[in-house]
Amino acid sequence: MEANELKGLLAIWTDIDEEFIPQFREWHSREHMPLRIPTPGWYVGHRYYGLKGAPGFLISYETSEASDLAGKAYHDSLNLPDARTREALSHYRNSVRTIYRLREAAGETLPTESRYYLTVRFDGGESPDALISWFGQTHLRRVCRIPGVRRARLYETDQGISHIMTEERKLYGAGPGKERFLAAYELESPDIPDSPVWKDSFTAVTSSMTDKIKEMRITHQDLFALEFTIYPPGKK
Repeated sequence: MEANELKGLLAIWTDIDEEFIPQFREWHSREHMPLRIPTPGWYVGHRYYGLKGAPGFLISYETSEASDLAGKAYHDSLNLPDARTREALSHYRNSVRTIYRLREAAGETLPTESRYYLTVRFDGGESPDALISWFGQTHLRRVCRIPGVRRARLYETDQGISHIMTEERKLYGAGPGKERFLAAYELESPDIPDSPVWKDSFTAVTSSMTDKIKEMRITHQDLFALEFTIYPPGKK
């Protein structure tokens, strides 16, 4: 993992009341994300819409460190939502909001602007350290050699920051997911995860590692398509 990797990630999986989606997109693109992205340490924000049964939307921000997502400026704004924010958040449904720190990475650095984003949420079983090592030394490198895979990342939940309660969280009831890890893949085609070469990238090199991979206990595997990206002024 290179020293200049962005090491913090805020990810929100959510459905939106269907009749409110046009208003949500306008508010989120023109007001909400432009308000958030100038926060110190924040580098890029994305919004994706769900494919193949995924949640309606995935909203993500990448930051220099996970600690940037616990900063005073950000949390002050979370505790003072305006009327339009209160209205929009009242239409969020089935929301999960988790803050992660980067553990392993492969592929390109920002900006990539990949068209598709696959998230795999899972637990680490009884051997999380071995699983993290396998991701960093074997899996992520293999998967990034597949044509059309731009970036691959392994994140671990930052429990302390994820559980900080704010007024905005109270409005839509979003807490962190139960899964300890997130594997995130940036893709150029939605068909890649169904390909034989992709499935081969999860094949272990030893039988002992195969047992540990079986302990991943994947609970959510969701594919999204990119619809909006924002960078802080002067950062791109």
